[in-house]
Amino acid sequence: MKRRVRETFERQISPERTCAFCSARIPAGHEVFGFGAKARPDADIERYRGAGIKITVGSLKRQVVAIVTGRDSPAARAGHDLYFAACSESCANALKAALEEDIKGGGLLPT
Repeated sequence: MKRRVRETFERQISPERTCAFCSARIPAGHEVFGFGAKARPDADIERYRGAGIKITVGSLKRQVVAIVTGRDSPAARAGHDLYFAACSESCANALKAALEEDIKGGGLLPT
């Protein structure tokens, strides 16, 4: 019997100008830090292309905002399914470390 994969996405949300790690509003004109990631092959993200979603990050024990890359976007062409925007380099590094911890544990974003 096949196990059904539990969908970890919530409804689409607006990711504009919000830090994926600390949820702070990023002011217009403020530098934005970010990085891309690959989604698991069993994650159904097609209907979210070009929009923001919330995903569960187990190591943080909460959800964070991820932007699902558009099909023809530079991030998608670079091999990224998701993009995370942050308000600072420290927030970007902390989120990346948490996601890497999840990957090691078989979480949402395997290598």
